[in-house]
Amino acid sequence: MSLVRRLSPEVLITDFRLAGMSGLELATQVTGDSFGGPAPEVLMFSTRTDDVSVMQALGAGAYGYLVKETPPAEVIRAVRALAVGEAAATGMVTRRLIDWLFWRHAKPVAASQDKLGTLTPREREALLLVAAGLSDEEISRKLTLQVTTVRSHLYHLRQKLGVRDRAQLIVFAYQSGFSVPTAPLQPQ
Repeated sequence: MSLVRRLSPEVLITDFRLAGMSGLELATQVTGDSFGGPAPEVLMFSTRTDDVSVMQALGAGAYGYLVKETPPAEVIRAVRALAVGEAAATGMVTRRLIDWLFWRHAKPVAASQDKLGTLTPREREALLLVAAGLSDEEISRKLTLQVTTVRSHLYHLRQKLGVRDRAQLIVFAYQSGFSVPTAPLQPQ
């Protein structure tokens, strides 16, 4: 961190995994208000291309996201793009972001909206936490409920929304516009 402050780079290239702290923590620190200087643009490298990892990197302030197999010429283009205030992502990640934007901004299905209207406030909280990737036990701690009560809420959610399982609950939450694909920052 002190090296970043001292050298004041225009672009900081980091990995998800670092010795001592995660790349997400570093990105959050250097792009945050308390950094104390001009914040560099962050280019995140990772082997991960899942929605949660990409959204975590973007949430931490990264405007670049490349997979480790990216050819050197593409890395150079990404660094140059970030240096002039643009964004850069590997093709696979760009595709995922476009897919996410399509579903996020597509008009939610009226039937989905009607079904969402039948949910209790606690069921809505549980649906948001399921969509964020939390387990029954994590939801139980977060909502200060017994695990059996959480499971009961999830059962009622599945019944009201007409879905079979947890995966379909998550898909419903995203496609209806109720939630976006994000998750709490998790240790790497």
